[in-house]
Amino acid sequence: MRTVASILLIMMLAAAARAQAGDVRPRAGAYLDISPGYAGVSLTTSGCSASTCSASQNVGGMGWSISIGGTFDPHWRLGAQLDSRPTTFGASETEQVLFYTIAGTWYPMEESSLWIRANVGVGGVTLNGGSENTLAVGAGIGYDWFPFRSELAVSPWVSYLAQVTSGNLGGSNGLAQVKMLSVGLAVGLRH
Repeated sequence: MRTVASILLIMMLAAAARAQAGDVRPRAGAYLDISPGYAGVSLTTSGCSASTCSASQNVGGMGWSISIGGTFDPHWRLGAQLDSRPTTFGASETEQVLFYTIAGTWYPMEESSLWIRANVGVGGVTLNGGSENTLAVGAGIGYDWFPFRSELAVSPWVSYLAQVTSGNLGGSNGLAQVKMLSVGLAVGLRH
């Protein structure tokens, strides 16, 4: 399901890039993106007691992302990004996945709104009171579309964020590692 959604989004982005080639806004100044979307999470745990965390699982549902930053030239933006996916496993196991990253966004062509993003930062999970955070990296692709002829952009995107190593869940003495594939539609200002 996630692979199909990713392929469809990339095909949509390519079609939009061809159709919108003449409708590109100059990129300058600060930007802010707020984005709801679908997030699929893969959680791998080991060494936990049964009452603290469950076996490895994959879940999906609503997630969100917020980005804020600045434009350095028509090809580059740098900012901070927060991605989250709250979920529940069973009746007693609550999980909050969070990624706090620095996001570098590259527009390969000045006359196109297609962008590619690289992320580096911290990612982690809170699971039944235990939490862990470790180094995380990610990548994404998207397209800025201007349907209202203003500084308001609508940006379909897909991204993948993952912890590089497992982290200790605190009091549970277990290890966890989380990965998140997201598809969303951002609304952004000052694009």
